[in-house]
Amino acid sequence: MCALLGLDQLQSGTDGVGGGVGSAAQQAVCLAHLHHRPDAGGELHHRRLLLQYSSGLLLRQDVVDETTLEEDLSQQIGLVTQAYSLYVDGELVGATPMRAHWRRLLSQLQSSTADENTISCEFAEDVEIKQEYVPTEKVMNLGYLAELLYSTKTAETTYTVKAGDTWSEIAEDHGMTSKELLALNPGYNIDKIQIGEVLTLSEAVPYLTVTVKQQGILRGRRHV
Repeated sequence: MCALLGLDQLQSGTDGVGGGVGSAAQQAVCLAHLHHRPDAGGELHHRRLLLQYSSGLLLRQDVVDETTLEEDLSQQIGLVTQAYSLYVDGELVGATPMRAHWRRLLSQLQSSTADENTISCEFAEDVEIKQEYVPTEKVMNLGYLAELLYSTKTAETTYTVKAGDTWSEIAEDHGMTSKELLALNPGYNIDKIQIGEVLTLSEAVPYLTVTVKQQGILRGRRHV
């Protein structure tokens, strides 16, 4: 609530502000010249304003009509859903309504890399399941989640050799050294590349990698 009073109607104190207005912590004073009107003797009278306010918290339903409040709330319902999220190395992959879905899917991924000589299978990445509220679009069916995890997070990047290309120029143009490019393409003669040859610039990155421990102390990693 704001009250505007003409200061010429208040009794002036030593600081020029009328008494009975309130403490300094509870009021703000705005002095403004509304107009300069000379009286009969030619003197100017300055009219000033006193602005007093107080602050507080109000419930939204107290300041918004019921229809508007219901419309705003209905638009927000469904934006988030409580579900079980899968995180791989801290990155959210997706969510499903049941924790058992993730456990079954992850178990299938591990067992798909095992054979009769396998002792254990473990994910190389940090895999975590969390119950939390997530955006509704992140909640997926089990079939789609399985397809997602069997796919690659980042696809392989390749380059097709054109006329005039040299090995070193291709490497430099893609931010790597000749040795790094050769490591991705072993067996190539870097002095005699042919037009139309396809070179790998970056390998595909899977969502999950399984470390397999087998009998005979054989160890290896298999992409799922």
